[in-house]
Amino acid sequence: MKKTIPMMDMTEPLGLGREQHDSFSFTSGGWTFQCTQYDYRHTDGRLFSCVAPTVEKARAKRDKWLAGQG
Repeated sequence: MKKTIPMMDMTEPLGLGREQHDSFSFTSGGWTFQCTQYDYRHTDGRLFSCVAPTVEKARAKRDKWLAGQG
């Protein structure tokens, strides 16, 4: 999965209106799970962060949050 920014930059401050994400996997109970850590800094400075199976699902969560439903 393509990253928005290189992994080494994940600790850089996230600019207003920007997103960053990175994929990872973990094993639990013999199952391997693929996940995406997603961060979005709203233009008003609020931070949205979540873990989802894909970037698209993380963005859907973000959109719900932006709409004030999350």
